Amino acid sequence: MGFHILSLVALVFLLACKDANAFVCPKYIYSFGDSLTDTGNAHAEVPLLYDVTRYPYGMSYRFPDRPCERTRFCDGRLIVDYTAQAFGIPFLEPYSRRFEQSAYSHGVNFAYSGATARSLQLPAPTLFLAREVEHYFKFREEFTGNVDVSTALHLIPEIGGNDYTYAFTAGLSPADANAKLDDEVLGALKQSVEKLHAGGARFFFTFNQPPAGCTPYYRTLFGEKSAKDEFGCLSAYNAVFETLNHKIKAAVEAYRQMWPDTIFLYYDWFAGAYEVIQNQAKYGEEHAGTLVELDNIVSCMCTEFGVDTASW
Repeated sequence: MGFHILSLVALVFLLACKDANAFVCPKYIYSFGDSLTDTGNAHAEVPLLYDVTRYPYGMSYRFPDRPCERTRFCDGRLIVDYTAQAFGIPFLEPYSRRFEQSAYSHGVNFAYSGATARSLQLPAPTLFLAREVEHYFKFREEFTGNVDVSTALHLIPEIGGNDYTYAFTAGLSPADANAKLDDEVLGALKQSVEKLHAGGARFFFTFNQPPAGCTPYYRTLFGEKSAKDEFGCLSAYNAVFETLNHKIKAAVEAYRQMWPDTIFLYYDWFAGAYEVIQNQAKYGEEHAGTLVELDNIVSCMCTEFGVDTASW
């Protein structure tokens, strides 16, 4: 699976980088997001609450520079790790670890597990995208390295999914989710993108929302509240994210028209995840024909919730 993901990431960028007059392929990465991108921020700040040291975290990959360390809510690498590898860039260190500046010479990760797009007040310590962007500007003020912000890759993946997950867990119906949440979530995403752009960012890699209705967390808690598709995914919940994704893509297209000097790469994570679900044997999954544990398929989605998937 790792080879397929790394190849896909490399192909996306090779296609984008073929026009050397458009931009220079990135040598530096700024990353934002939630647990699908967090390489250790939450664990560094609240290790007891965000415990990534237990099985199955880290079971499938050992990072060469620290083989015994587990800092990701994932059995191996995250999409940000594959993106870095596709360009020969070292794995990004988390901002909260406060390493020496030399550790951030090729990039820095501001993603925080459990983060939301909107500025929410939650009982558990967490962050939201606007706060990550604040950390980004603070880092730029303090960092003494030579970075061309205009050619640095600003990776903004699927952040916003937790806004819906928290709301669903609190009792929100999928029938009401788009009307209640879409404008606020999309508004928070756009506000952060526009602030980054105003600060000099000209190279973005954005994702839509993956099919959370296929994950063990959703299927465990909400399985009785939605019909299932042929793969066992919850149709009503996935429809919510499909609707949101249409709006995210429209916003990206609008930015492309508004800012012709800016590169926006857009990855359809929803379609990519379903491609793997529909063709599991092709992508090396052992249990072809069944819905495997999608924390692996969707780059370790939702594993921070601690759902026991051993019986699936």
